[in-house]
Amino acid sequence: KTRKPNLFIVGAMKSGTTSLHEYLWQHPEIFMSTPKEPCGFVDPRELDAVWTTMYVRGYCSSQQAYLDLFRDAGDAKIVGESSTLYTMLPTISGVPDRIARLCPDAKIIYIMRDPIQRTISHYWHYVKNLKERRDLLTAFREDLRYRDVSYYAMQLRPYIDLFGRQHVKCLTFEELLADPIQMVQTIFAWLGVDANFVPDDLNPRHVTPI
Repeated sequence: KTRKPNLFIVGAMKSGTTSLHEYLWQHPEIFMSTPKEPCGFVDPRELDAVWTTMYVRGYCSSQQAYLDLFRDAGDAKIVGESSTLYTMLPTISGVPDRIARLCPDAKIIYIMRDPIQRTISHYWHYVKNLKERRDLLTAFREDLRYRDVSYYAMQLRPYIDLFGRQHVKCLTFEELLADPIQMVQTIFAWLGVDANFVPDDLNPRHVTPI
């Protein structure tokens, strides 16, 4: 049975999206994709420029390959994925419109983090993955991507305009870290699944401290 996702964790990068993806995946009424970030709604040319490994997997160029990620969702009430490139304007463009065309009733989750801490973590992520060789201050001055991803209002506006404020849930990395049980149960209630469920593993091991 072909299922379309109805939940998208769209970012922000380095703000705890991996931990939240894992928490939601444990809920019996929720199915989350593997891989976590298929980037199926990213323009293939733009994806190839920033993440060739995922581009080669073909989820952005074949709708059927993308939808096959959810073929084992069964009767799950919520079917989702978590691609942080979906909030990387203007480097990655047009994603909200593509999601709205295929999944007009989707719900959107956006996690924000202290913008300075997020930007620094973003930089070290690129250094670790050999995408960045400049010193930190030079990189921030010369590459607007670091600051653009932390420009949360710009990244959020297209989703609110297309899906409506009631279908876009915002939270912070700091809230998730401080009280993960309360935070995920609030999200469960918003998604319309059993809000009393407590994931077995709420260790934020995927959160990068810098």
